Order: sequence, then structure tokens, then C-alpha cells
Amino acid sequence: MRYIIYTFLSISLWFFTSHAALSQGIDFFEGNWEEALQLAGEEEKLIFVDCFAVWCGPCKRMAANVFPNEEVGAFFNENFINLKWDMEKGKGLEFRKKYPVSAFPTLYFIDSSGDVVLSVTGGRDVNGLIELGRQAMRNYNPHSDYSEKYLEGDRSTQTIYYHLKNLDREGDDVLALANEHLGRDADFTDEYELKMLTLAMSESDSRLFNQFIAQKDRIVEAHGEEFYYDKIRNAGWNTLRKAMNFREAFLVEEAIQNMERAGLPDLGVFGLKSHLYFALRTRDEQRFNENLAPFLKQYGAEDIEASIEFTDLGLRVFGETSELLDNLHEGLSEASDKSEHPELYYRHAKVLKKLGRTRQARRAIDHAIEAAAEDRLEKYELLKNQIQ
Repeated sequence: MRYIIYTFLSISLWFFTSHAALSQGIDFFEGNWEEALQLAGEEEKLIFVDCFAVWCGPCKRMAANVFPNEEVGAFFNENFINLKWDMEKGKGLEFRKKYPVSAFPTLYFIDSSGDVVLSVTGGRDVNGLIELGRQAMRNYNPHSDYSEKYLEGDRSTQTIYYHLKNLDREGDDVLALANEHLGRDADFTDEYELKMLTLAMSESDSRLFNQFIAQKDRIVEAHGEEFYYDKIRNAGWNTLRKAMNFREAFLVEEAIQNMERAGLPDLGVFGLKSHLYFALRTRDEQRFNENLAPFLKQYGAEDIEASIEFTDLGLRVFGETSELLDNLHEGLSEASDKSEHPELYYRHAKVLKKLGRTRQARRAIDHAIEAAAEDRLEKYELLKNQIQ
């Protein structure tokens, strides 16, 4: 049972921290084709184009089930400029004048010069779309010769950067090599040294993190404020992963302090979630109870998935103790009333039932039933019948 819980925690944390801490699917670019080409050149990315028609069944399934997937979003947002155009009107009609579309969906990967790297027809599932993206990246690497130059002894900052980028594309660790080249005398007015730092910085308990936040103005100018804080946030979560793996509480505090130093806008929710995840991993009931109600009251209505996760895992890991039930009641009461989400009302009703507060439990489950979709009603009605 403990192994199952820890595995579930690891998966949950991974999903939370993947881009978008955690990303909510593919972020499609809203500009025109010329702007997409320019952005692809600036960011050294391929352009992914989903060529769809509104009546196409596979197109609808991908739009509903594949593009919103967090893993797909993390991969495609990181590696491509993403477009999704109806091929029977507007931008799509213009696109078809140069790039043939004879079946739906057609999926294109195009470089910043407008040349096709890969195109296929037919829908893909989550794994199939990610593998298609990887194939496109394997087909297109304009900087592959830099690794050869590096191995031959070229140590120009341009060569080092593209060699690091090639290693990163292959899934190899770039941290050690970046640390070797970005010492205390690093010159971040050199665009390639700044790019090395941006590529390699991945943990908040590191020298590269300190260098990264010291270069905030340059990084924001080059990539925008959202990119800067995404990198900061992900570095904090990676340090938390390390804290959880080694059960080192000081790393939790260090991650939170470093997020504060970096000016993370969502520092409050980061800190509370960090303590809650660490408490579950180390079975620290006191730490969990101290942070549960504050999280649910302040952020529970905004982050429904985390609220459900912490409620369910808290009960599973620590049991139905009176302190935990009281904290859940206190937090879920506020979170469910703010969000009016049926799953929070449902969990609040279950907690109230366990506390023996029958009248309040009935009121909560009635709210759940009132707000529920049809496929949830049977579960809610079952709980209502059990509340006597």
C-alpha cells in the first residue's frame, strides 16, 4: 500500500510541475503565418499546424482528448510554435494555397523558412502525437554539426551552446557541462552564455539559479515575464522533488526561500503545496494538518484538482483522525462554497458524515446533486441515502 501511495504522489507531482505547472494542454498561437515564421526563427523551433475541418470526427476527438492533455501540452509548448486552423475559412484557406490538405486532419511540421519537415494525415492519440513530434525533431536539427565541432575542440560560446542544446534534445543531462562553462566569471552580455544559462538552469538549490535571477531583466527582455517565472517555478518544484526523494526538510524551506528571493507571484500556493506534498511523502501528520486548511481556504476554490488530491490522499495516508477531519471540514466548507464545485461538496458531505454532523452533511450533498452533471448523480445519490 505504501508503494502505491508513493507512486501516486510522484505521478501527481510530475503532472503539477510540467510547464504550466503543469500546463493545461497545447497553447495555440493566435497570430498570422508570417508572425509564426518569425517567432519560429527567433525561438529556433518548428511550427506545428493542425489542419482541421469543423465536421471532421477525428479532428473533434483530438481537440477534445489529445490537445488538452497536460503531457502533450508540456511537450508541444516547449518545442513548437503551435497553430490550429480551420482549412475551410480564413487563415486556413490561405495556408492551403501553399501547403496541400486533402484529408482531415493533416498535421504539418514546418521550419522557419517555410519548408516542410514532416506531414501526415489522420488523427493521433496522446502517445502517437508526442512520438510524431519527436520524429519531426529528429528530422530537423540545423545545429547538429556543432557537437562535432565541440568534440574537435571548438570552445566558442556559440558552439558550446548548440552542443548543450543537442545533448538536451537527446535527453542527456546538460547541468554538469553548463556548470563547467558558466563559472563566476561568466559574461552574460554574450547572448550564447545567457542562452546556456536559460537552457540549463533547472533546480533552485544551485549556482545557476542565483545567476538566473541576477539576469532577470535580460531574460525577461528576451523571452517575456511568463517564461521567466515558469522557469523559476519549475526549478523550485525540481528542488522539492529532491527534498521528497531524500526526505530532507531543509530543501523544502530552501525551495520556498528561493522562490521568495526570485519574486515568484504565486509564492503562497507554492509554499503550502510544497509542505503538503512533503508531509505526504514523509508521513508527517503535523505538517500536513498545519498546511491543509490554509491551502483549502485560500486556494482550494481555484485549484480543484489539488483540493481533491490532498483531501483523498490525506485520509488515505493519515486515516480518519479527528484533527484531520476538523481541518478538512474547515477548509472544504470555504472552498466548496466559493467554487460551488460538486466534487468538493461531495467530499465535504463525506467529512461531515464522519463527524456526525448529519444535517450539514445532507445540505452539502444536496448542493453537490444540484451542481452535478448527470454522470455523477448516482454516486451522490448513494451518499445521500447513507446519511441518516
